[in-house]
Amino acid sequence: MLRSLECVCQLVDLLARMRYWLHIGSNVEPLPVASMTLAIATRHLRSDTVRVLVLMLVLSLAGCASAPSRYQVGQVDGSQIVRLAEAQLGRPYRYGGATPARGFDCSGLVYYVHSENGANVPRTAGEQYRYTAPLKKQELRPGDLVFFRSGRAIVSHVGIYLGDNRFIHAPGRGRSVSVERLDAPYWQDHYIRGGRFAQSI
Repeated sequence: MLRSLECVCQLVDLLARMRYWLHIGSNVEPLPVASMTLAIATRHLRSDTVRVLVLMLVLSLAGCASAPSRYQVGQVDGSQIVRLAEAQLGRPYRYGGATPARGFDCSGLVYYVHSENGANVPRTAGEQYRYTAPLKKQELRPGDLVFFRSGRAIVSHVGIYLGDNRFIHAPGRGRSVSVERLDAPYWQDHYIRGGRFAQSI
């Protein structure tokens, strides 16, 4: 009985790691882990039904590794991102907005300027944070993203870096798309990191 429990714990651990690797797009090959998982099930689990279920789960997870990328960025010119973002100056903030006609929230502005440049990127600030490569402040280039946190959320706000320590964003209710300085005390205190989309994410 104890050995069966240990086996289940090993299976849970291995499958969790597989899901993590596949989820973040790691270069780690999932198939060896799948083989390890199946080997444990075959050696220690006596129930044929359990073995079949584990095999089905392993194969379904391994199959995810070859799925096409959800987002396609391609070659995006940072200067074009900046130009289009600056064209939205004065547009009203609107929660859930992602068009000039409706207005913008912070991530909606990022989504709109990229989509207008032929890039399919995530819609929310949290997903944009998740799918960008981390950048230090000194690595930022025009068109990169800058992320901020307030409260308990990991990421609560995003803007587009313009250069010269400035960024453009949709700030919040009752305000409009505007330019701020990254070195202003409030934004310094809430800054997390910069980010840049890869060509395929």
